[in-house]
Amino acid sequence: MSPAARMADALAIARAGLIQAAGIATAFAAHLLVARTLGIEAQGAFQVGLGWIIVLATVGRLGLEQLAVREVAAAHANGNPGAARRYLGSAFNLAVPALAVAAACGLVASLVGPAGSAGGALSAMLPVMMLAVVPAGLTLLVAEALRGWQQPAASALLQYVLPWFLLLALAGTLALAGRLTPGAIGWLLLAANGLAFVAAFGLWRRATGAAAGGAMAVRRDDPGGRPLRAMLLRAAPFFGAALAFALFGWVDVIVLGLLASAADVGLFGAVLRTGGLIGNLVIAANIPVAPRIARAYAAGALADVRAIVHRNAGLLALLAGPVMVLVWLLAERLMGLWGEPFRAGAPLLVVYAAFQTVNLVVGLFFYANLVTGGERVAMLLLSGAVLAKGLGVAAGYLAFGIDGAVWASGLALLVLNGAALVAFRARLSKSAAAPEARPGAGRSGGAGTS
Repeated sequence: MSPAARMADALAIARAGLIQAAGIATAFAAHLLVARTLGIEAQGAFQVGLGWIIVLATVGRLGLEQLAVREVAAAHANGNPGAARRYLGSAFNLAVPALAVAAACGLVASLVGPAGSAGGALSAMLPVMMLAVVPAGLTLLVAEALRGWQQPAASALLQYVLPWFLLLALAGTLALAGRLTPGAIGWLLLAANGLAFVAAFGLWRRATGAAAGGAMAVRRDDPGGRPLRAMLLRAAPFFGAALAFALFGWVDVIVLGLLASAADVGLFGAVLRTGGLIGNLVIAANIPVAPRIARAYAAGALADVRAIVHRNAGLLALLAGPVMVLVWLLAERLMGLWGEPFRAGAPLLVVYAAFQTVNLVVGLFFYANLVTGGERVAMLLLSGAVLAKGLGVAAGYLAFGIDGAVWASGLALLVLNGAALVAFRARLSKSAAAPEARPGAGRSGGAGTS
């Protein structure tokens, strides 16, 4: 790779990191606004609603957003914006009704289930929030299509920043006027996601030069001329992976929403959102490292793979100590950012941050499995971790209250990454013993696929 290409890669990584950091900060500010303005119960209801939105929107997209990256990227490589627009049209044919059904199921469940009869913030907020499933799902579908069309900055902006910025602006305006209520949050979230979808559609039209020909061609066949059912089959593996990731991220909140009071969920969510800032360091640290591991592994340079992993783990271990000390010293102040009732969660923040700090060091190994041909193993580990996390949080809460739920959530993440570490070391050992089984082995030109 030439120096100019390396510089371009570094700038792209830095730009993506800055956009993601802006999204994290904006989302955190929106959570703080809800908590400080409406209280701990409204914060709990907000967490439950977000969990269901993300899971239901993932179900309704059917994996088409991940398939979009591949299909639209192929159209871009061939200089064929028409094929890209046809893919998105076919994807909308499938995703719009699926998202509508998912939103309707969430709406009915929120009205007739425990939340509907609970009263308070949960019943006021949750039904309307379910309507946001449709625009949220479609926005991410268009954003991933933009990523396939080699517009990563626009894609990241739509996914991580714009919906939260709009929600923060709308909710902040009402809060300043003294008119923000739990019932209003659902409508504001719907409006924010609706506006984000309009922006996404406009960016897609501009990126693909669709001003004259339409932003997408809605037809019964996909770009390759195959029926929509074949398109669904190609998206199925992506659907399973996306659903597993969504569930692992939110199953603890969803389970607590069924078992715990809104106040307990609010405290739990504040602990996870605050401690999760450390988890975001894991993601940021692995953005530039994972591709380097993939290149070295495909080229057969297993010594380089070990060196990259050990060097990265060592650097993160040096960072982990100061991070943990800071959290321990500032735990009460950090939880106080959410409001006075949240200060009681300071000891739980220290516990959860300790788990996240360990994961800061070992979190790379899950990603390493994904980029070295171990996707199936990684997905099996993730699926098992979803089940263990859900059951563990339920058992922990029923036995020990919110303390047990926090311990179970942290342990699930630690066990997942520990198992990923063992699987990756076994993969390296197997590759060293049987190099022909490694992707790219025995082929000229370096990396390949098995």
